[in-house]
Amino acid sequence: MSGLKEQYIAAGAQLIAEKTDIDKVVSGLRSTMARRGHSRLLTGVLKGLISKVSRDAQMSAPLLTLATEDAQKPQTASVKSADIKVDPSIVGGYILQEGFTRTDNSHKTKLLKWYQKSVQNT
Repeated sequence: MSGLKEQYIAAGAQLIAEKTDIDKVVSGLRSTMARRGHSRLLTGVLKGLISKVSRDAQMSAPLLTLATEDAQKPQTASVKSADIKVDPSIVGGYILQEGFTRTDNSHKTKLLKWYQKSVQNT
């Protein structure tokens, strides 16, 4: 039965990726599953669909966080397609989030690490 569950999840995720209204996707899944006698899978399918859509969203566009809008960007290919966010609290440098990978090259992190090492040594 888990093969059916995965098929429903994949179909729902595809519809969501095509920008179909979420309410229509869920009601369509519910009615199709009821018609086919698979209603007991609905909760698992919805949980799996939420998981897949959130994973796909994280993997879609890299996020580049800079201290200021005119800060120097790192020279990587993924930065060209990255969404840019300004966060003055990082002081300088950048933070690049690509899927589940985070590259933190911010001055804030470097200063915090330096401070923690200096406090531990005293």
